[in-house]
Amino acid sequence: MKPFPRRNLTFEQRVFNYRLSRARRQVECSFGVLSNTWRILLKSIEKNTVTAIEYVKAVCVLHNFLLAHEPERMKTPDSQYECSSMDRDDIVFASTRTASQAANATRNKLRDYFVSPTGSLPWQNEACLNNT
Repeated sequence: MKPFPRRNLTFEQRVFNYRLSRARRQVECSFGVLSNTWRILLKSIEKNTVTAIEYVKAVCVLHNFLLAHEPERMKTPDSQYECSSMDRDDIVFASTRTASQAANATRNKLRDYFVSPTGSLPWQNEACLNNT
């Protein structure tokens, strides 16, 4: 999903970009852990999208199975699982291609949800206010 452009962000847009960045980092770290164990993920999967998705799902199931049944086998040095910490300036912004109206609508719904009483997190406001 494309973050809001960096210029003249409202507080709500900063919160959205912050939450999107945190989610992306979690996914990247998790994928890094998987690819350290499952070599198929170290390069492009030369299959159609549906098959590639099935490969990743299978790897996740196998990884969870081994964690549950052979936890010692799955242990590696902690440094292998470290993910680089990034601050707001390290966020990679998407290209300037125009997003579809449906994508913009979804992004706006998430933006509104992230600042609502139901979807906000206790630490997000402070983090976004400190990074202005």
